[in-house]
Formats: sequence, structure tokens, C-alpha cells
Amino acid sequence: MRTIRVGLVPGDGIGPEVMEAALRVLVAAGDRFGFGLELRRGLIGDAALAAGEPALPIKTVHLCEEVDGVLLGPVGGAHWSHITYLSEPKLAMQSLHGWLGAYANLRPFRVEDCLIGISPFRPSVVRGVDLMVVRDVSAGLYFGRPRGIEQRDGRRLAVNTLAYAEGEIERVARAAFDAARHRRGELVLAGLGKVLETGLLWQEVTAAVAADYPQVRFSLMDLDQCVLELSLAPRRFDVILAEIVAGEHLSAQAAGLSGSLGLHPSAVLCRKSPGLFSPGHGSAPILEGTGRANPTAAILAGALMLEMVLGLGEAAAGIRRALSDAVEGGARTFDVCPPDCEPLSTGAFTERVIAALGP
Repeated sequence: MRTIRVGLVPGDGIGPEVMEAALRVLVAAGDRFGFGLELRRGLIGDAALAAGEPALPIKTVHLCEEVDGVLLGPVGGAHWSHITYLSEPKLAMQSLHGWLGAYANLRPFRVEDCLIGISPFRPSVVRGVDLMVVRDVSAGLYFGRPRGIEQRDGRRLAVNTLAYAEGEIERVARAAFDAARHRRGELVLAGLGKVLETGLLWQEVTAAVAADYPQVRFSLMDLDQCVLELSLAPRRFDVILAEIVAGEHLSAQAAGLSGSLGLHPSAVLCRKSPGLFSPGHGSAPILEGTGRANPTAAILAGALMLEMVLGLGEAAAGIRRALSDAVEGGARTFDVCPPDCEPLSTGAFTERVIAALGP
């Protein structure tokens, strides 16, 4: 039996609850599909600070470098979050990305037929939505220098720098094309090439990369048009590529199509690690310990890890199928539960998914 080394970094808030649910499903999938888990645990963010560690312990970095895949929970949100600026958990996540050479974030979004009723959009708009947003995570406006707030002529001036090097664009573009050729073979670059030089460089570099992927249909779209189309005709999209800020907002809008942030996973590709696989939602400290957290995104993050870095596509498909069967059979957490349905706790929902996996 194959043994895979999994790093579990649960994070904060509801992170430990949903990531333990994901782990339970992975163990059950291993029994079903013939692999075992060797687990290593680490801390980050508020949980690390509460244990007397830095927000990003160096041993957590080493863990992420040494295992076959990493399940990473949401970070921050509790009372430890603002001890000092340098210890904020959001900087711990940025630091982890820096240590591991993170370069691309892949966010798949799928609307299940049985959950169409919770979407704020008309069923005719969201039925059949299955798309992915790919964005960079290590360059652009969030990382550019100079930055800061300074005094100029007696008044404050805030400065942030938007800059991209050709190589920074190329590596995330290739991640997007690789994703598209394993999906439906369509990629749209959503950008601001008509008004920004950085947007123009994105267009030029991505078009050059497209020549290496003749099986992928590549097109350009202005960012504002993409935002509109995501609301009016989201089924037209397969993979959307965008720079870091635009990609973050497009991801939030895509999540809104389903009606819940608890349904969608996230993968961060890294040069010095097999990758970080996470739920796409935050730590939701208000739900911590209530048993109301939806573990769907965390479970799907585990499936993404099996598929993308471990080559266990059959097991990943089995997890997705079991999750879909459980929800189709009426298993609901409170965030996706209609008025005539009794919501399940995090643990009870996870049991339904494990049962659907079969012996």
C-alpha cells in the first residue's frame, strides 16, 4: 500500500474543525482506494502565537517543504491577531508563501444542481457553472515597492506600486494553461491592458505562452466586462486568468454564484513545496466550537491535493462523488440548509460523506 506524507496545518477559528473533517475523509478514501497517510502537524497564525511560537514557526516551513502535500486551514481572526504589526497572521501567510516560492492560486467553483436553491442568482444563470479562477500570489500591487504612507507638503500621501516582471506573469500563465488543458480547454485573460502598462504586458506574455498550448482556446477580456459576464452568463467561462487583485475579486464574485463561501477549495502552487491546499473561506471565529462549520471546501481541498500532486485522480473523484451523493441525499450544514431541512453538525455531515464513500 502506498503511504503519502501529509502536512496538516489547521490554522485558526474553524480551521481545526474543517481540516480534521478533511483528514477523516482522506483516511476513509485511503481505506477505499488503497493508500495510507503519514501525518505531520504544524502551527501557524493565532494558533502558533497562542502556543508561544512566532506566527510562522520555521518548523512549519520545513514541514511544508518535506511532505508530499499540505492541508492548510484559514489563518487569523482571533484575539491574538494584532499583538504587533509584525506578528499579524496575515503576514505569516505571506511569509510562508515567500519561503515556499508560491506563485499561483487556483480556485475552482462548481454549482451543484441540488444546491441551486441557495444561490442568490436565478437557476437558469447558475445551473451548470464549473469554472476556475487562476491568479498570481507573489507579485503585483500587494508586494510592490515603494509602498507606505508619508508626509508631503503637510499632508499624508499613500503609495503602493503595481509592477510585474515578465517571468512573474509567465509562470502563473503556464499554471492557468495547464489547468485549462485538463478541463474544457478554454482560457480567458481578464485584465486592464487598455489602460495600464502592466495589463498590456500581461496580454503580451500570456499570448506568447498560448502558442505552447494549441489545444487551449485563448481570448482576452477587459476586466469590467469579465465582472459583468460572471453575473450574466457565468457558464461561458472555463478558466479565468487574472493578476493578484483582480483575481481576488473575481474569486469572491465566483464564490457568490453558489451562495456560500463554504463550498469551494483553493490550491497554491509553490516552487519549493508540493503545494498548499486549503478551503477558500476565512477562519470565521464566530462559528468556532459551535459545530456549524461547513467542511465541504476543506474536503474538496483534500481531493485537489490527491489529484494535483499525488496522482490519485480516482480517489479524488471518489471523494467528490461521495460528497455530491451525501448532499444530494439531503446532508446539509446550516449555511446551505433550506427552511424545511434539519442542518447537520460538522461531524455528522462528515460521517455522511464517509458513508457515501462506501467500504
